[in-house]
Amino acid sequence: RDGLEIIGECASTSGGAGGGGLDAILLDAGSSDSSLAMSCPPAAFATKKFVQSACDSLAASGVLVVNCVDRGGEEYASYVGVLKDVFGSKQVFVHKVSGMVNRVMVAVKGDASVDEKGQAVSKPLAAHTIKPVHGDHDDIDQTSFTLADA
Repeated sequence: RDGLEIIGECASTSGGAGGGGLDAILLDAGSSDSSLAMSCPPAAFATKKFVQSACDSLAASGVLVVNCVDRGGEEYASYVGVLKDVFGSKQVFVHKVSGMVNRVMVAVKGDASVDEKGQAVSKPLAAHTIKPVHGDHDDIDQTSFTLADA
């Protein structure tokens, strides 16, 4: 089945705000078309409708983790805006993967906070260990995430 369909079903059975049961949604779907400014996530997963469904599917302290491929177009700024509209402007964090066009984005449902440097010190974010499973990106941890700024 399609991910859009599954998240839509989860959202419709969750009862809305805070009623979802998923602790995390990991979104790593995209196109290999390097001519696209933002090939990951695909446009259908970057809509306000999908992001709201994902948020509604999450438990009160759940997180949406997205692999975002940004090659410098307006699509990335628009997507950050959608995430902030749904989750809140202080709830969306990003880690730019060095030497790549990827950004790991985390939208936190629940109370999040940042330190004076804009680094994530969110209890919900801290509860979810974020580490790569392969590769040489050992620079990713909770403190490498800062508030997303389009």
